[in-house]
Amino acid sequence: MTNAAQIYELVSSIVLDREIASIASVDAISISEASEATVGQSLSIARAEAWRQLRARNVFPHDIPVFEVFGDPVAALSPAERTLLALSLRLKIEDENLATIVGMKRKDAISTLKEARRQLARSAIAMTLMTNETRCPVTQTAQQSVGATLKRSQALHLVSHAAECSICVPVLRTVDRQIVADYVQARAAEMPSDIASRLQQIDQQALATLEKRAALKSGWAPPDQNLSQDPRALLKRAALLGVISAACVSVGLVLAAR
Repeated sequence: MTNAAQIYELVSSIVLDREIASIASVDAISISEASEATVGQSLSIARAEAWRQLRARNVFPHDIPVFEVFGDPVAALSPAERTLLALSLRLKIEDENLATIVGMKRKDAISTLKEARRQLARSAIAMTLMTNETRCPVTQTAQQSVGATLKRSQALHLVSHAAECSICVPVLRTVDRQIVADYVQARAAEMPSDIASRLQQIDQQALATLEKRAALKSGWAPPDQNLSQDPRALLKRAALLGVISAACVSVGLVLAAR
């Protein structure tokens, strides 16, 4: 039987918006029930429907958002990072199953999960530094000049400063110790009361359309085509091509000089 609450918890952890979560959850629950999906398959369907709704709003799995200083640290993560963090820490999915659910290679899934944990801590520390009273002149300057939102690079700068500042380092250590526990222990998302009525409105024709769109493979949602646009992977590829290009130029110059 499909676990609707579990699907909604995952979807809401990814999209961070109640109405979008409702839309994606209704579709995911409908597809899961129609396909008699297992727990893992249902979660892969929920992941795909959450990402589909974000994609419709021009947000893609590896997009890194600007986040609000007074907001939720999770909002600083990319959708892919949020997905893996929720699956691992909120839903307690074993590492060996994460890659199949998110449609990634295992090493990429584990790497993204590690980055998600790092960025969760980093954003939480930066947000705390930006909102707490402090005697540190560097942090005071940041509070007065940065504004209401932070970029990932700005968060890194603040955290790097805090690691070397005797005034700010206690904040860093306290938040770093606590943030993952706070994320794990946060209350589960409350599923909207109208989910059941929305599900009842899905007729056979609409369900057939959803199933066709989902394009399940042996019951699993397929990988997202936009996963190849990971900026870290693209940067590594560009660096490698640069090295190869430089080597080719060097060889060409040597041969030309003979």
